[in-house]
Amino acid sequence: MGAIEKNNGKRYSQGLGKAFRWLGFAALALFGLLAVGLLTGFTAEKWIELRDKRLYPPPGRMTETGNGRRHMFCEGRGAPTVVQITGNGIPAVLIRPLQDRVAKYSHVCIYDRAGLGWSEPAIRPINIAGQADELHKILAANGERGPFIMTGHSYGGLIARQYLKDNPHTVAGIVLVDSGEEGEVFQAKALKGVAAAVSQSERSERLARFGLLRALVAIDPSAASYSPHLTDAERREANALILRPSFYHCVAVELTQGYDNTPPAMQKAGGFGTLGTLPLVVIRHGQPFAGSDAWREEGWQKAQVRLAALSSDSRLMTAARDGHNIIVDNPDLVSSAIHDVVTAVRERRKLN
Repeated sequence: MGAIEKNNGKRYSQGLGKAFRWLGFAALALFGLLAVGLLTGFTAEKWIELRDKRLYPPPGRMTETGNGRRHMFCEGRGAPTVVQITGNGIPAVLIRPLQDRVAKYSHVCIYDRAGLGWSEPAIRPINIAGQADELHKILAANGERGPFIMTGHSYGGLIARQYLKDNPHTVAGIVLVDSGEEGEVFQAKALKGVAAAVSQSERSERLARFGLLRALVAIDPSAASYSPHLTDAERREANALILRPSFYHCVAVELTQGYDNTPPAMQKAGGFGTLGTLPLVVIRHGQPFAGSDAWREEGWQKAQVRLAALSSDSRLMTAARDGHNIIVDNPDLVSSAIHDVVTAVRERRKLN
């Protein structure tokens, strides 16, 4: 019996060893397939990016700022010039429907900040104050002297107000579209939310590096939830500009650096300055924040009221059907608000 048991144990060990070897081979094969798939995706992504540079050249002018080249596109005629500043992660192509509407009654400029749209990434760190200074250089280089109506959405609203603070005599009016407000965005809990958004952008960057985001959109175009106001050509441009890894990297960089080195006194309500009698329209969202941002709703709405109180000639509007991205989703409403400010400036009368 002992010999039989010994032989059985030997056969069992040999069989187990063979099974482990097959499992090892299978694991290596799967790893190899994964490596080949990722390498193929990485190579395809690089090729598509090179192709897209040829297919979708910048429609406007590229300006050297000393910290990378920036893209600005202007159209329309008539003063004052409207300058549109998007929120974080929104390239200018996404607000072309708004620009087209404004161009029917005034000269209007849109631009891409560092790493967004057609603009190059920043070489050195840049915060809100630096972005406002950079905008001043870009406008000057493009021959735009003002007076300006500054239109700022979300994070872009802080840039618009910083620009006004630095260049008060060039700004004739302002439209803030669900804008960030210093009394709200610099709260510790809000800054933690920024850190979470950075992590999300970094995850998207990793997926985009291997072409996985493009593959997802190719399988399900609705995954790229663009505004219905975009034309098919603008959607193709948007895909070319947004689905690349450098876009998500620069979105994360802007969030990481944008709030840096803001003086403590400017991190409190009113810290970016009041607007006196400047014509001001504040548009706030009507559909509340949801999910992990739901806690911000009450404070954000109070912040919009504070923004409207910055000028004695202001109007507070609610985009009842819209969430935060009003500037993209409701160009008609935003254009109407801009038109009211433009008209007030032209006729040298109060907004209200």
